[in-house]
Amino acid sequence: MRKYLKEEELRAVFDQTKSPRDYLMLRLLYETGMRVGELQALVIGDLDLQDNEISIQKAKRHQEGRKVPIWNHSTTQLLKMYMQDRPKDEALFISNKGTPISKRQIQRIYEDCAKRAGIERERQHVHILRHTHAVMALKSGVDLRTLQMNLGHSKIDITAIYLTLDIDVIDPAYAPGTSTPEPFGLTPSDIIECIENFSSNLIGFDVVEVCPTFDMGQTALLATKMVRYVIEYISRNKR
Repeated sequence: MRKYLKEEELRAVFDQTKSPRDYLMLRLLYETGMRVGELQALVIGDLDLQDNEISIQKAKRHQEGRKVPIWNHSTTQLLKMYMQDRPKDEALFISNKGTPISKRQIQRIYEDCAKRAGIERERQHVHILRHTHAVMALKSGVDLRTLQMNLGHSKIDITAIYLTLDIDVIDPAYAPGTSTPEPFGLTPSDIIECIENFSSNLIGFDVVEVCPTFDMGQTALLATKMVRYVIEYISRNKR
């Protein structure tokens, strides 16, 4: 099962939010990769919009807390409007009753948005936004050490990678057996290089959206080879 949202799924979830508060909560969870409990505990004073960073005071496994960057300029602008003239010791996100929002309420908000967006039930837990952050960060070139720090993992071993290969990212010249071909996509060599780069932290791998009936088995064979490469790299690293 794919353990992250694709970009179009993420946009669909965001589009289903009913208020600026809900939109900002889900967007921050995705863009920073912070845990729900860390988001829920934020107060206005934890955000430094001059330096574009958030101080997480109550961080799991880190008594001293940590800082995470706000990468998106538009997110900073939205936060400025949302936080305007509010006291520094006030909770960042307030429930409709005027009290700090609870973790359960955040989960329910995400779940409702995901349902309306047509997201499968297996991906209707809010923690998937943290997984999505990790996947998108790695795809954009963020190194594993930086990702470890942003996620608040005490050891790099904890930043284990479950790699999902969506076969439609490969150029259809190599993998025609997909329902959503991506012209000028990646080559098999690109995928093998990616597997090799992540192999020391890989704990699992799967391939999705293979439609072998669209060709003569070429795509299924390629997918099988990728699985074999992963097994080889993981075995080699454990010796």
